[in-house]
Amino acid sequence: MPLSQAQGMSARMRERRVHQLFVVSVALKGLHALVETLGGLALAFTSTTAILGWINRFTRNELTEDPRDWIALHVIGFARHFSPEEHRFYAFYLLSHGLIKGVLVIGLLRE
Repeated sequence: MPLSQAQGMSARMRERRVHQLFVVSVALKGLHALVETLGGLALAFTSTTAILGWINRFTRNELTEDPRDWIALHVIGFARHFSPEEHRFYAFYLLSHGLIKGVLVIGLLRE
């Protein structure tokens, strides 16, 4: 086999490998878009009161065991300032960002 033909095959193999990596990375981006969309839908259909109740329930035990638990204190701090307006914004942001990213991923995968 001539050297130029071997180099051409090697270049095609590299190109194929790069394309495979591209497809995998775009598919992972699509998975992330799906998670964002589902998160946005979950936020849209869950009340702010329910979210705050979950936060209080989950942090209560941690703060009982360790009143200085860094993560629990920061989550409670977030909950104190979590308003219905922020709730709607997060739901809208996640939903719109996930849907737009999903459409782009589908377009890239369809070439």
